[in-house]
Amino acid sequence: MATTTPANSAAQPDSHEAIAFALTDTPIFTLTRELTDLWAIQSLLQWDQETQMPPAANGVRSEQIGVMESVIHERNTAPALGKAIEAAEAALTATPERFSEADRALVRNTRREFDQRTKLPADFV
Repeated sequence: MATTTPANSAAQPDSHEAIAFALTDTPIFTLTRELTDLWAIQSLLQWDQETQMPPAANGVRSEQIGVMESVIHERNTAPALGKAIEAAEAALTATPERFSEADRALVRNTRREFDQRTKLPADFV
């Protein structure tokens, strides 16, 4: 009599390897982490407005979300972020062997988003 085992019961290698960044102590990494935190806060505000908040508080919450959107736009278009992107691009070009694919993707995506967002005036956003 043959026995069978479920496919997922065998020891399998961990498919969730840690993402390694060499840029962790650089301005681009710090600024993008802060932006990620701000987006998370805004998402939490929106979720709370849609699911938990009493209807009478909608006006105040809408103002809070508007402030967060302005802050996020300012950070996304700040000259400091542009300079951080340029510095990271220069480092990637000068010593590409030091950096991982995650580093290259961070810089590439941040550049693309920065370029797109700096084309929109703050009043439009």
